[in-house]
Amino acid sequence: MTMTTIQDPPQPLTPEALEARLRSLAQALPGDAGVDDIEMRHLLEILTRSSLLVGQGYDRRTLDRILASGRQPVSWFDLVPLAGKETKEDRLVRALSVPDVLRTCGDKCLYDVGLAGRRTFRGIDLQALGPRSYALASHVLSLLADDRTLRDFYDHNRMERLPIEEEVLFLRQCAARFQLYAQLLAAIRTDAPPLPAPRAAVSAALERSTAAARLAGTTTARRVPHDPGPPPGARQAPPATAPAAGAEALPEEAERLSREERLAGYERTLLFSALDIAGLRRRLKDMVVDQDAAVDQLCDDLAVYALGTRGRPRPQSYLLVGPTGVGKNYLLESLVRCLSATWGIDVPLLVIEGPQYTYPSDVTELKGSTRGFIRSDEEGLLAEFHARAGKAPLSFLLVDEVEKAHPQLARFFLSLMDRGWTLDNKGRILRFPATILAYTSNLGYSEEAALGRPIGYGARPVRSVRAGAASRSIKRGLPPEFLNRLHVIHFAPLSRDSAWRILDQEIGRIAARYRGLHGVELVVTPAARQALVALGFSEEYGARHLMAQVDRVCNVEVSLTLHTTPASLTPEVHRLLERIRAARQGSKAIDEESIRVDVARQTRGRLGPLRVIVDHHDGRFVHRLEPG
Repeated sequence: MTMTTIQDPPQPLTPEALEARLRSLAQALPGDAGVDDIEMRHLLEILTRSSLLVGQGYDRRTLDRILASGRQPVSWFDLVPLAGKETKEDRLVRALSVPDVLRTCGDKCLYDVGLAGRRTFRGIDLQALGPRSYALASHVLSLLADDRTLRDFYDHNRMERLPIEEEVLFLRQCAARFQLYAQLLAAIRTDAPPLPAPRAAVSAALERSTAAARLAGTTTARRVPHDPGPPPGARQAPPATAPAAGAEALPEEAERLSREERLAGYERTLLFSALDIAGLRRRLKDMVVDQDAAVDQLCDDLAVYALGTRGRPRPQSYLLVGPTGVGKNYLLESLVRCLSATWGIDVPLLVIEGPQYTYPSDVTELKGSTRGFIRSDEEGLLAEFHARAGKAPLSFLLVDEVEKAHPQLARFFLSLMDRGWTLDNKGRILRFPATILAYTSNLGYSEEAALGRPIGYGARPVRSVRAGAASRSIKRGLPPEFLNRLHVIHFAPLSRDSAWRILDQEIGRIAARYRGLHGVELVVTPAARQALVALGFSEEYGARHLMAQVDRVCNVEVSLTLHTTPASLTPEVHRLLERIRAARQGSKAIDEESIRVDVARQTRGRLGPLRVIVDHHDGRFVHRLEPG
């Protein structure tokens, strides 16, 4: 009698092991055919609910609708039968179930082709039925997205799904990359090694799945048509190499770089190759007081970015966390100014105020209003920023106080962080391959006043306790799927020593402006400096209030002191005004530098060489004028 020994599988079939195997296979993909995190989750879902897909057959009514679409009008909502007397909510649920039915058919095809090795069902080519099912699901969902009631219901009940526009685009992506996904699942089934076998197979599958995208071009995404193309034959779905329904706006457009983006990449490579990272690090540490650790983390990442060893073109994403007024925004703004000055070009920066996005509908300001709504013909903020960012080798997008915005704002940026592109209200794909994303937050610091920095050996434990408390608050206040995509940079609370350095910087900037514009020397006495720090700095609010005090005392009040006797509009001033107006209208060729010199001469000549002394005594600030 022969005994058969059942061997254990080489590795446990846990979700973690399956994910590790999928990622290993995906890393072997050729060129830019990589799989992003959203695609990875979709494939893991196919694997982990395989028992449901095995037991689920192909519904005859669903197949008839999919195969008949394009040859005759199809009532998609017959796919989900009535369940007695319907309420309004039941009707909404039934309408939104239609794309799910079509997507499930696509998932079933993907399982059968990839994991089960099945190619046909009753004469129907599953390798063509799957892409068509996904494309039609995208098509139907895009139609539903035009209805405001359905959109709102979807947004409030979508749970783990993507925002509706991103779901439409993702389903198109499933249609376009069906063969690629099937090859990955087949490699799981056969336990093929990641290299070299899957590379050739996946490359061929990618060529077949992107043929429709090549036919559609690589520049402008178009909306899903309302009339999908008819399949050839009575019972045969279109071949995989033919454009599936709704394939005109395939996501491969977003994966491939345009000519302008490639040229911007070459420019970026040259600029970064000549960038002195060590010098940039020193300048930023001089500008942003006592935040050396934050500067080091950012510059270290820039050094890697400069070498071009990052993976797929997607934004670098950061969460800048710390007390208010410690320089989170200022660090990004200073970096933009340094790069612009070093490279001699404009580095675009878009700042989005999180507290202004308190409702889900506010997010439409970024992508533009949906068709049929007020201002739907206007571009959103991201489209305007994309026009500038696309012409620059590097750009920055800063979302301030992200924790005070509606969670929909964080969900909106998930796709952008994962893939490097998003969709605007006109159906256009907006790519941001060279954009650095940064979000700021006071979580962990806004609940209680920041403690003063202890002297001696107690400083390090307090800093670590603060960082730990901030990390716990961040995890409670931000969605995990959002937080997991961010590189967190902690900012330290400012001390009184920091306040003195900031005071010197601000006074120096104001004094330089008065000296350059008016030839006036600004002198701030030690007593006035002491009073400014005492009145303006607090460890709870950081340097923001101190800078406001310096501006009021050393800028506004000095201007009022100098402006006690306004100048008269002499004939010479009138002639200068006419030259300026002619230059603005473009009616004459004007030397702008000569205008600048003449304006400076008029203002300096009126004031003459002066010294403004800012002092403090008897509890108030005093301003005195002395000859220069």
